[in-house]
Formats: sequence, C-alpha cells, structure tokens
Amino acid sequence: GDLIQSAKKFSVANHFHICVWIVVDEAGKVFPGIYDSVFTARPGHTSRNDVWWKEREFRDPAHWRRGASERRYVAAFRDGTAVGYATYRQKAKWENSIANGLVTVVELLGVDTNARLSLWSLLCSIDLFPTVTADNQPPDLELPWQVANRRAIQRKELDGMYVRVLDVPGALGARRYGTSDRITIEVVDTMGIADGTYALEGSPDGASCSPTTETADVTMDVATLSALYLGADLADTLARAGRIDGSGEAVARFGAMLRSPLAPHCPEVF
Repeated sequence: GDLIQSAKKFSVANHFHICVWIVVDEAGKVFPGIYDSVFTARPGHTSRNDVWWKEREFRDPAHWRRGASERRYVAAFRDGTAVGYATYRQKAKWENSIANGLVTVVELLGVDTNARLSLWSLLCSIDLFPTVTADNQPPDLELPWQVANRRAIQRKELDGMYVRVLDVPGALGARRYGTSDRITIEVVDTMGIADGTYALEGSPDGASCSPTTETADVTMDVATLSALYLGADLADTLARAGRIDGSGEAVARFGAMLRSPLAPHCPEVF
C-alpha cells in the first residue's frame, strides 16, 4: 500500500525474498521482532527496549546525517514473513561526470545467511551509488566469501567490544558451553577483584562455578579470561602467546568449552 515506496526481488540459494522499503512507523512494527528472534544466537548482542528503538534507531535529527540522506528502512520478506532488515543512508557524489555515490549501512540483520545476502544484494546494486560502507560488522561476516571478487571488499579491524570479568563464578556460571566438561581455572587479577582458583563444570545446558582449593588445570590473567568469555576461538593462540599456562590438553578442553559457533560481536557503540 502507501507504505511501500519501491520493491525488488532477489533469488538467493533457491529462496526468493521481497525487499521492501518502508516508512519509519512500519519499521517500528517489523524491526524489533526480527532483532528479538536472533539476538540471543550471537554472544555480545544485547537486548533492546522500546526507548532504545525510539531514540537510537528511529530518531534521525538532521545533524546526525553529515550531508547524507535521512535514514532509509528496508525489510526482507520470505513467504510473507519478515526475515531481515537494513537501515542505511545515501550520499550522492560525482567525480569527472562519473557517479560515485555512497551508501552507508547503519545496521543489517537477518534470521539466516540468505536473508542477509538478499539485503546486501539490494544495497550493493543501487544505481549511481557504487560504494557501500558498513561499520561495526561481525568478524565472521559471510559476505567476503559470497562475492565473486573478495578483494573488492576492504576490511579494517578496530576495537569494538570491551569485556572485564569481575565476578568469575557469576560470569562463568551464567553461560552455556560447547562441550560438557569440568576444569579448574586460576585467575590472576592485580586489582584483587577476580583473583582466585575456580572449578567450572559446564555443558550445553548450563554450568556451575565456585571457588576451590584444587590445583588449577589452566592459569591466566583476568584480561585473558575476559577475552575468551564470550566464546572467541582464541585459547590456543593465547596459550602460544604465553597468556595461558597449562598442558596442551587442558588448554584444548578449555577452549572447546568456551568456543561459540558465532564470533562475539556487539552491534552497539559504547
């Protein structure tokens, strides 16, 4: 109806998606549900309340735009169900009579790879806007492996998320684990907050963690534990770098417990 400004259809892995531009009021009805359905799958994602959506996603004062357009909102639908969304801006530019417009992706999220790819396909095919930039993307983004020329995608790694474990039993006991195992961890904290030795018993269903007097299987400082906490696949690397002490078998077990299928990523800037 009058909410639809334009639409395109893409064939992605034998699935069809309709990508529809919508106005902000309709985006407010569609986007939060998509986000809520997927945010718990990736470590580091946070929940969002109505105030967040109103003030961070759907408020768009002119001084935020820096010469670009107002935010555009597009949703991807599969069989009539919303499966992804993107928010972006456009900034026209011409160089020597050749269009070199810029699309700046504010956020892009989908329930699966096909949903995300159909949105990327749309944003990368806007006429007269050949350059697409997107800040704060997950480190394991599939897109570089889905394009014909990976060199066309230039990536820069920057700090994006900070973690500092304060309560070791509370933090380790609150998450789930990739394997079922029991391991003893000594944490060194020069501030004395997280310092101690802890017995962790974890599984895909949950965990328990408590102080212990047992000999530690692995030893690390609190910064190393914090780097691993959200599931980054770094245990072997950090052990080789001298950041984790313990046998190779113990380090491998510990890494397998903590490892997440998806790399940690926080979509918020804080």
